[in-house]
Amino acid sequence: DKSFIQEIIQVGYIIVDANDQVIERYQAYIRPTKHKTLTKRTLKFLDLTQAQVNQGIPFEQFYHHFKDVIKRYDPAIIVWGKNDHLALREAYKVNKLKTLARRTRFVNLLQLHKNVFMFKNDLGLMNAYKMYGYDVLKDQRHDAYEDALMTRRVFNGFKKVLNKEVMLDLEAYPNIK
Repeated sequence: DKSFIQEIIQVGYIIVDANDQVIERYQAYIRPTKHKTLTKRTLKFLDLTQAQVNQGIPFEQFYHHFKDVIKRYDPAIIVWGKNDHLALREAYKVNKLKTLARRTRFVNLLQLHKNVFMFKNDLGLMNAYKMYGYDVLKDQRHDAYEDALMTRRVFNGFKKVLNKEVMLDLEAYPNIK
């Protein structure tokens, strides 16, 4: 379908203070605006149902929530890769809403890893999670909130490496060098 565009159908985040104490958690399904029926591939990959998404909130409701969060906390938004930022940018257009980009500070943790460790190839979030000593999840579901939890742990591990509190064995990951 040449008119197909990706839409945000699930969000999840964890807001922490300067001491890494959780001050807010959020997760929601979002009903697509243009393509109401999800593809079989999407349903299988994300391990969710059409009913879950159908019962989700409209993107505009999430938008107002997100706008309030940005105003209240002025957070740095730590993401793994650039897709979250790109998906939000497209969602503003699709839903004919004013961009919040000037109010957001996205930090691409994947790119920081590539820069600091001089990786030539991308490191997947699950491999980064393992790299910092966490047990692999038996069944990664590509759940937005679950990914937020893993990203938080990777971020904390990354800070420990930068602060020389921990050393990593990067030889275990030859395919990224």
